[in-house]
Amino acid sequence: MFENLSSRLDKAFQTLKGHSKLTELNIAETVKEIRRALVDADVSFKIAKDFTNTVKDKAIGADVLTSVAPGQLLTKIVNDELVLLLGGESKPINLTGSPAIILIAGLQGSGKTTFGRQLANELAFPFLDLDHLIEERYQLKISEIFSIHGEGKFREWETLVLQDTLKQDSAFILASGGGAPCFNDNMDLINSESISVYLDVPLPSISRRLQSSRAQQRPLFQGLDQGEITLKLKSLLVSREYFYNQAKIKLSGEDFSAELLLVELISRLKS
Repeated sequence: MFENLSSRLDKAFQTLKGHSKLTELNIAETVKEIRRALVDADVSFKIAKDFTNTVKDKAIGADVLTSVAPGQLLTKIVNDELVLLLGGESKPINLTGSPAIILIAGLQGSGKTTFGRQLANELAFPFLDLDHLIEERYQLKISEIFSIHGEGKFREWETLVLQDTLKQDSAFILASGGGAPCFNDNMDLINSESISVYLDVPLPSISRRLQSSRAQQRPLFQGLDQGEITLKLKSLLVSREYFYNQAKIKLSGEDFSAELLLVELISRLKS
């Protein structure tokens, strides 16, 4: 992911080569390409626009136009701003725990699976999904477990699979089900055995994600229209936020892309 962004930024700076002098036009063209690179890397347009506007303002106001090596100075400005955007000074990541396990928690539709896969890719860790592990063990879909055995049995099985998974002697990223941290003292277990991360995504954003037909595959949302889904989300958040807020790391934001959430998490894990 970051390799692709780096490649796109390098390509953006190719527009500077061959110019013995930079002008406001050259800077504007380069900044435009940088903005495209960020947007293509799933950074929200607003954040990308604010970032490139800052770069442009600093470049024009920092003697770039008369610098002996103007291209190098502009590159430095971009790099410095990227460091700030991505969480500050670059340091090696220090994941505590033996092995290191990161568990992603949050409401249904908050992006746990997408974020977890990206984080696993960045850290070169295996990615596991708790719901999938439950389905594999009991050879039933989550919706079938709810339908045949009820939510109580599902929560019992969920806890058993969670306990066994966290005992594994290997590092991995685990996306939990939305309710997993909120039953059977699971949050205490999660915090004792992993680095817990709560994705605090605004309800309107989650509601929009759940508008797709996939929402109907989730047992707690089956048969609900959009208004009812929103009310259900509010009810779930009221009952579950107490447990989510016990996570060791809380990532919040309305404009965050999955990539920026990843960057924020990595910055908080640095020593």
